[in-house]
Amino acid sequence: MKIKRKVLVSILCLMFLFSVTGMAFAAPQDGYYANGHRYDLTLDVTDAAYLTYLEDMAAIDFDFSKVIIVSDNKFAAVQAAVDAGSIPEVLQPNAHEQVGTAIPSTVIPIANNGTVGPGEIVSDTLEELVLESIAITTPADKLVYNVGDQLDITGMVVTGYYDDGSSKVLPMTEANVTGFDSSAAVASQTLTVTVEGKTAEYTVEIKEAVGPPVTATSLIETAIANFVPVKGEGTFTGIVPSVKVAGDVTIDNVKMVPATTTINAAKEESSILTVKITPMVQTTDKDVTAAAFPFAEIISGSGVGAELVSTGIVSEDANYYYIQLTEVNCPDSIMAIFNAAANVNSSYGMELSNQKLSCQIKVSKTTGRVVSVNDIIVTGAIEVTKSTLNLANGTYANTFNCSSITITN
Repeated sequence: MKIKRKVLVSILCLMFLFSVTGMAFAAPQDGYYANGHRYDLTLDVTDAAYLTYLEDMAAIDFDFSKVIIVSDNKFAAVQAAVDAGSIPEVLQPNAHEQVGTAIPSTVIPIANNGTVGPGEIVSDTLEELVLESIAITTPADKLVYNVGDQLDITGMVVTGYYDDGSSKVLPMTEANVTGFDSSAAVASQTLTVTVEGKTAEYTVEIKEAVGPPVTATSLIETAIANFVPVKGEGTFTGIVPSVKVAGDVTIDNVKMVPATTTINAAKEESSILTVKITPMVQTTDKDVTAAAFPFAEIISGSGVGAELVSTGIVSEDANYYYIQLTEVNCPDSIMAIFNAAANVNSSYGMELSNQKLSCQIKVSKTTGRVVSVNDIIVTGAIEVTKSTLNLANGTYANTFNCSSITITN
């Protein structure tokens, strides 16, 4: 007797752990069926009903094979659970089909406090409860999304409420949720949960996607990647200081006169740049052309990718990013123009060195392309060598500048 009671207590504890609430079926209700009585799955040895239970067990000579566990319309003999040491592993489906055999067709419920209830007719058919409403009883873990994110309902608990006053947690998938759209940022977006025609709503926020910090290098790399054939217009001016010769004789400087400078893209990432030069020792202007001038060099330098602007200072407003470069190495393609400007006359030679570029690069936030290159100033030194005009040798400072190059498609 003591051994059987210990087994019984173990089974009752298992019942307590695996009890469920909210029956979806009319019969049989969850419980522990013994000798025409139904006990709650939570029956404990300290409950008043436990003594009644012992009387029922004595009446059937403690034959555990005659005592049935029912949970959510699944059933098993207590003896099977004793043998397995577990209730869930032995539960079988369709307890309602056992009416009139293992499960009595009529039972009397006995509450844990010992109260005896009216008799229950145990049906051998299922009754579908009518779902009256649903509610989100636990919100989803994720309520704030970034643009482009997928819907995530992890953690959401939706409870259904039925016409007989019962309730249960409903299974949920993303298919039950409509109204989600993460294509654009929105402060509040209403999502609708639908189960069997019943609905409940909740709101989420869609934020702009957070990317890595914007740097001058990343902006230029994007601008180069988005390059399309363009035309740029600007005005270069530049001066090589006057060079004195013996006595009071002076030759005037060589300069790039204020004139329209165009960059016409021949193909992607390649352009032809033409600059009009006026050397004062000549009587006519001269056009200097740098063939296959790479547009990207204005912003990235020759053969170094975005390295030229890696130290650029980035600022921004609502529509544009601005990259300020200060005394970086002048791109080779621009140096070719300056060298041509300084050497239009064969009577003397000029060699440019240590040329440094300062400018501001304007990048569109919408297109990712360069809009303009502004405040271009190149400073450095020019070495003048002796020539047939008997010029004095020497090193002179130079300044070349262009107010801006405006880029158009």
